[in-house]
Amino acid sequence: MVTYTLIPSKRQWNSLISGCRNFHPYQISEWGEYKRGGGWTVLRIQAVEKDQTAFVQICFKKKFPILLGWIVGSVMGHAGLFRKTDLLGFLRQQFNCPVTYLRANFSIPSDPKQSLALFSAGWQKCPRRILTDYSLAFDLEKGLDQIRADFSANWRRNLKRGTKKNTDVRIVGLDEFHPEQIADLFEQFKAIKSVPLPDLEEIKKIRTALGQQIRVAVSRIESELVGLRAFFCSGDQAVDFWA
Repeated sequence: MVTYTLIPSKRQWNSLISGCRNFHPYQISEWGEYKRGGGWTVLRIQAVEKDQTAFVQICFKKKFPILLGWIVGSVMGHAGLFRKTDLLGFLRQQFNCPVTYLRANFSIPSDPKQSLALFSAGWQKCPRRILTDYSLAFDLEKGLDQIRADFSANWRRNLKRGTKKNTDVRIVGLDEFHPEQIADLFEQFKAIKSVPLPDLEEIKKIRTALGQQIRVAVSRIESELVGLRAFFCSGDQAVDFWA
């Protein structure tokens, strides 16, 4: 029998999941606290059966009699422990809500064993997509020379152009940035291309909750900020965050 337990301690949660199979930065407690600041309820759940364990952080919003749950990143550990009927029953007890709809966005490398475990546990692929079915995973342990050798000719050409024109590139923490600088750059970019980028208030919230987890590659030309790319980092993993 599977036992579900809530882990309220943020530090304990991060310690428990750090060495898990399919660990993902979006499952750390700091991300959950950021979502909590946006009006979500956050549960961090540990599943145990004999010597097997699994973990998942889920964000919820309650709309009348319906409980809406959202999993970002992954289910960590032995995913099959989160059996559909058992997990939904546990959530109904927590929220006293008769209808629960749970959706997940797994942005991890393809894992046939985990896919089979989730399928066997009653999970199903949603027939309607919100985002693309694919994510790009890149192994940075190859070394820079090997990475460059794997580039297409077009990528190598653009890299050469970029490094020639942008010699002032630094990597800093988001907590070292003034939110107004990022907001101004985003507004300039949104005037060129319609993309969903956060406004100043949202940037401040992200900086407060995740400033130490987000690293920003900054490009300047003649001291003028012309571009940035941010990565959400935890342990030895980094996820593309802003561009």
